[in-house]
Amino acid sequence: MGNIVLNSDGSRGKIDLQRYTPEQMKALQSNWQQFEANQNNLARISGAPQDWSGSGMVGNAAPVPKDAWGQWATDGIQIRRNMIGIFDDIASSTSRSVDIGVIVDHFATYSDNSKDVNVSLDGRSKAKTDQGMINYHGTPLPIFDNSVSYGWRQMATMMRSGAGAGMRDAAMRAKYRHIQEKLEHMTLNGVDGIDVGGAKVYGCYG
Repeated sequence: MGNIVLNSDGSRGKIDLQRYTPEQMKALQSNWQQFEANQNNLARISGAPQDWSGSGMVGNAAPVPKDAWGQWATDGIQIRRNMIGIFDDIASSTSRSVDIGVIVDHFATYSDNSKDVNVSLDGRSKAKTDQGMINYHGTPLPIFDNSVSYGWRQMATMMRSGAGAGMRDAAMRAKYRHIQEKLEHMTLNGVDGIDVGGAKVYGCYG
């Protein structure tokens, strides 16, 4: 079959495809076979796997390992996270410093007293004296922590390039985020499984 072309006068014409002669086709096939043999030989020398494809390596690039042809970026893309601020908002206005050795923080509640009010002209009080009742309640103080672990040799390897340090820092930031999420959950729902002498950690929802 030939190709249909549009001539300058608007008419259509046909261009017949030029075919190889048997001698030309034989020469091309010999060249392709020689190229494939060379590629397979280069692959064998450079230690390519058995399922290696000759189309992936050309010329003197074969002995160079694949990692040498790449560039390793020092920056990475981290997961985008939603904003959380309930714990920070409440803690900024209601928290106070407590020693690390304290397990339960006790606070007092004060009851009401008598509603009797004396009314007189001379100011001599005849109202009943009264005292309020004081009760103490405790709030356990759990510690939230998590960790990232790398071996010394892993750390040394990562520190050879900025990419490794970025991976380490990203992992630490992700762990810190998980702690923030746990604090948010505690603020709303409390902490299950923490009970010190009947004192529990309650949240805004109970």
